Amino acid sequence: MEKQPHTQKQFMAAFIWIFLLATLVLLAPQAGMAGNSIITTGSGVAALGNDKSRNQTESEALALAKRDAAEKAATHVQSASEVENFALKTDLVKAYAEAVVTVLEKLESDWIKDPQMGDSFHVVIRAEVAPNLKGVRPAGPWADDPAAPLTVSLTSPKKDYRADEQVTLFLKGNKPFFARVVYEDCSGTLTQILPNPYRTENYFQGDTVYQLPAGNDRYTMTVVPPFGTEKITVYAATQPLGEVAQQTRGPVYLLEEKPDAVAARTRGIQLSAAPAGEKKTAAEFFETAITIQTGP
Repeated sequence: MEKQPHTQKQFMAAFIWIFLLATLVLLAPQAGMAGNSIITTGSGVAALGNDKSRNQTESEALALAKRDAAEKAATHVQSASEVENFALKTDLVKAYAEAVVTVLEKLESDWIKDPQMGDSFHVVIRAEVAPNLKGVRPAGPWADDPAAPLTVSLTSPKKDYRADEQVTLFLKGNKPFFARVVYEDCSGTLTQILPNPYRTENYFQGDTVYQLPAGNDRYTMTVVPPFGTEKITVYAATQPLGEVAQQTRGPVYLLEEKPDAVAARTRGIQLSAAPAGEKKTAAEFFETAITIQTGP
């Protein structure tokens, strides 16, 4: 599907902390995961001592930082989810009892001289803490419950589109959220369709259906060659999303990075950005995608 603005070829997506620590899965840095998660920071300090190498000390500090991030995520979910639905609360406990912690970025890392611990290694990370939903009831019922973790749906009336048909998308969250919607065509080109130069809103109300394109949008999504599988991804969070490299291409933004880089940069959430100067220690995050098939 070729991207040209308004032309013949027009552009066409509680918490039981002891259990959490006991079963925590610590992973190496990677490009992020789809579904529900919490993005937060964590810090750790480990002393060198006489029985550890510098590498071992750095590894210990990183493990402590991951545990700190997991604790903050568990505390956030426990306090933010004032859930009356006992089944939902039980599901959340089960899901976060086997959380996966992914290091998104090392914000600080240095050797320090601690007054009490001596030579020590200090590290601060931005991390994503994702619940293990395997074996837990589907998250579908969460979609309309504002007390549940952030859940956003992205839908289209059909999965198969033919030449000259118009693609329409619908976006809805269970609570207020910030969002970025990215369209990846069959050639791999990434286009940010929301927000865009004419529809600049990036904050959306919960329990409200938003249509794309609509309102101030000046693009359409008309199926034209080349045909194939196309993917639309929505990234959403309860705090402003990280910035990505982009350039204006008519009524939309052309993204200048690969999908993994876009996903990683989007997770660069500034946790200190909050209403009335309130400092946030964690942000709920949600990623989902749909695919459509285009043909002649």
